[in-house]
Amino acid sequence: MLPVFREDELSVADDVELPRAAGAKRRVEAIRVQLGRETRGPFVVSASDRAVEDLDAHGVSVQPGSDGAASGGRPRLAGEMGHPIKLVVTDDLRRSRLTVFFRLLLAIPHFIWMYLWGIAAAIVIIIAWFAALFTKRVPGGLHNFLAGYLRYQVHVLAYVTLGANPYPAFNGSSDYPIDIVVAPPEEQGRLGVFFRTLLALPALFLSGAMNGLVEIVVFFAWFVCLALGKMPEGMRNLLAFTIRYHAQTQAYYSLLTSRYPSLNVGLE
Repeated sequence: MLPVFREDELSVADDVELPRAAGAKRRVEAIRVQLGRETRGPFVVSASDRAVEDLDAHGVSVQPGSDGAASGGRPRLAGEMGHPIKLVVTDDLRRSRLTVFFRLLLAIPHFIWMYLWGIAAAIVIIIAWFAALFTKRVPGGLHNFLAGYLRYQVHVLAYVTLGANPYPAFNGSSDYPIDIVVAPPEEQGRLGVFFRTLLALPALFLSGAMNGLVEIVVFFAWFVCLALGKMPEGMRNLLAFTIRYHAQTQAYYSLLTSRYPSLNVGLE
């Protein structure tokens, strides 16, 4: 059953079915949930890469996060809709000139912690690989550990590239203006698991090539943010796109999902 949102919380964002009070359904072209503050650009919690014919028939629902929208949390999607790794953008484009100026220096503690966490994550990926070969599924504990590390990567990457303004937490579980939602563990084919590194190479190469583009964008964005105290929306959206592709690539490589990274420019 779909939850009830206030009328002022909904606007058109994707092709989904919403129930009417009388029990009939009406089609809207989009859903945008305002989180108690102004959001600009793509609010990337979407139903699917295509129209959803009947959400109820597929057992799919839109559910609020455990922390709730009133406390600053974001709605989450339940069910298998679109890519299992979804980017969520609630950034308001405002930037602190002081932290922008010292951004790389401020990020040094995160670089150290991410390196140490990455060593543990590499070991967990190897264990998850053997587990998935035998059971066709990554155990929940391993999945959650890798998902937390991936969320932390996204937060730090968004901070360093000026895609977001707040200083990230070190736990990988706190909400952030550019964040991801990771679907629960799913069954994966043994053949795809066995050759996962080989299959991921094209996406890894493309993700690495995007880093060159990101560096150029960040170079100009740094001056713009210092001058205006805000990030141009187009630049932020481009950075969000590259971050999403990086996250989906890492998720595929680390066995969080069997779905290949998407180049959908709709930032879904």
